[in-house]
Amino acid sequence: MTVRERFLKKRDGGRCSWPLDGGGVCGSTHRLELDHVVPWARGGGDTADDLRIVCAHNALAARQDFGDRCVNRYAPARRPRPAC
Repeated sequence: MTVRERFLKKRDGGRCSWPLDGGGVCGSTHRLELDHVVPWARGGGDTADDLRIVCAHNALAARQDFGDRCVNRYAPARRPRPAC
């Protein structure tokens, strides 16, 4: 684990930091990944301010940023997961 990954894990509490519509964050600890708040393809950086830890919300973020058609070319659709 890199220094940046350790910092993000500590900052986000080792949990998904995806903001929920009703307030708060997801908080899942399952299958966590790093995600760019502003996508790399759209000029996002690699600083801690532009990175967050997320679970399956990473795929949701990609679909919101680039659309289903684009994402499906690279990551086939999976069965839906229950909401957080």
